[in-house]
Amino acid sequence: MHALVKEAAMTTSQQYRSKALESAQLARQSKSLREIKEFLQAERSYTALAENEEWLAANTDKLVPAEPFGKDETTR
Repeated sequence: MHALVKEAAMTTSQQYRSKALESAQLARQSKSLREIKEFLQAERSYTALAENEEWLAANTDKLVPAEPFGKDETTR
């Protein structure tokens, strides 16, 4: 499957999990301690983003809509 088509078919959380896996693989292949730490941090970050996206998708009924931009607090 073409890479762009494959990526378009993936959900955002799947894309984040894919990037987390890629980062973990790069950490295992790296020889530099600095790079290993950076890749492992990236893996944790992408995993957290994936978990957040999944939570949002599963809990849309719990979300509170934002106030319109610029709404004055004193007009309530």
